[in-house]
Amino acid sequence: MDSSSSPCPLDREYSSQIAALLSPPSPQSIQDFYDGLIRLKECHSLTLKYNEEVGKGVYANKEFKEGN
Repeated sequence: MDSSSSPCPLDREYSSQIAALLSPPSPQSIQDFYDGLIRLKECHSLTLKYNEEVGKGVYANKEFKEGN
């Protein structure tokens, strides 16, 4: 249903803003989000990488011993 057939006048008035809010984030903004989480949690031994085809992957930056 496009905004012209909607019974709600807000759909017509704010159609571009609604479309922007509903569009998926860019791959770069997703990667920036994960990078921010790593910095916030100070978890420097892990890296999160986002790939458009398969999603996110978690990678170790160091060798872990059993129990870590």
